[in-house]
Amino acid sequence: MADYLNNEHLSIVSPEKLAEIFSDYYSKRYSLLNEKVEAARYAVQVEFRTTMDEANFGFAKIALGYVSSALKKMGYHVKLVFTEKPLRVIVSSRNWDDGEWVGMISYNSQQNIFVLSKGHFNKSDKSVSVKSSSAMPKPFSGQHMSEKLKSMMDDIKKLPAHKRQEININLKRGPKT
Repeated sequence: MADYLNNEHLSIVSPEKLAEIFSDYYSKRYSLLNEKVEAARYAVQVEFRTTMDEANFGFAKIALGYVSSALKKMGYHVKLVFTEKPLRVIVSSRNWDDGEWVGMISYNSQQNIFVLSKGHFNKSDKSVSVKSSSAMPKPFSGQHMSEKLKSMMDDIKKLPAHKRQEININLKRGPKT
């Protein structure tokens, strides 16, 4: 370690290389750090001035990130919306076509709950026409929310084709060419 610290070129070492150096040093010396440093996918800012509402909002981002990752891994088409409130994960039953059934989990920050919804995707204005919603039971976990959303999407896929296509006639496209 002293060899690395005495290096006059320390200021040009990349953060990844520096993390690797410290990891190697501590894993050899203390046998504690055996994992490589990985970049976080979802950033949550926490400091000593963080309020409970901000902490809950951070938890919501992390939990919805886990839901998104789990459903992507199961082969679903997923959109993760963190740029506007409510934070939400939208899952499509097939593609992002007009009138396609979607499932959604959103975070209601006023009531500090997650809401499970299903509806139809509107491609022109990139929104969801919600048909039904229900609050997720506590305690919240990414695994529980993923299982509930997957179960709902599986139920939608089991519906007969004529039931799945009972949507506003204006949303339907012309015949396939």
